[in-house]
This record gives sequence, C-alpha cells and structure tokens, in this order.
Amino acid sequence: MVALLKEQGFTLVELLVSMAIFAFGVLAVVTMQYVSTTTNLKSRHVTEGAVIAQSKVEELMGLDYDDALLEETVVDGDLDSGSGSTIGKTITEELDTTDHQDYADPLYKLGWNVKPDYPFNDTKTVRVIVKWTDKGIKKNFSLDLVKSRGD
Repeated sequence: MVALLKEQGFTLVELLVSMAIFAFGVLAVVTMQYVSTTTNLKSRHVTEGAVIAQSKVEELMGLDYDDALLEETVVDGDLDSGSGSTIGKTITEELDTTDHQDYADPLYKLGWNVKPDYPFNDTKTVRVIVKWTDKGIKKNFSLDLVKSRGD
C-alpha cells in the first residue's frame, strides 16, 4: 500500500488571511507615521516662531526708551493693530498689519506694535508678533514686553 504523504505548506485561505492582517498592520503604521510627521512639523513652526519672537524681544529690550523703533504704532489702544494701511484690522486678519517688520525667512513674518504709557506712565508695551501660514491656515505667536524709561 501506498503511504499517504503529509502535505506541508499553507492553504490559499490561510495566505489570504495572513496577508490581510499584515496589510492592516502596515496601514496602521503608515497612518501613525503620517500623523506624527504632521504634528512634528506644526510643533516645529510654533517653536521657531517663539524663538524668532524671543530674539526680537531681546533686541528691542536693548534699545533706548526713545529709539525710533519703539515709536507708538497702536490704533485705538489695541496692541494687535498697527497704524499703517490696515487701520481697524487685527494682526490675525492680515500678514502685514504691523508697522515695524523685519525677518529674512519667507515662511515667517515678524512685526511689533508699541503702546506708550501702558500699563503705567513712562513705560511702553511692545507686542512682538510672528506669523506664518500652515496649509492655508494663518497662525501667529506673540510676546509682550514692558519697557520702562529706566531700562
């Protein structure tokens, strides 16, 4: 009599099930990687914006109280609006609403507005604003500093 040979290997159904499980796992990892990369990029923009703003704050704090870069620029007492061509608009509506602007990186716009005698006499409150656009959505980061005549 002929002995029955044991078949070794996988059936087609077993292969299809294992491929489906593998594909599901790979899809989950790819999705996780995409979300992680996107979140990392957003965090990077916020961090860079904060560093740019802090750098400008340090520069402005080193200026004399009566320096031309610290002249009044606010409209109706609003530190978010400049006195240029965008009177009445807040800094979050337009990229170019601050009177003082500088920064070489095209991704970021840096500006600052100055309000004298606020919160006390012989002080100037300066709001440094960094703006950028992320996937068509306007983002901003701002820091306030108070400079007194004695600084």
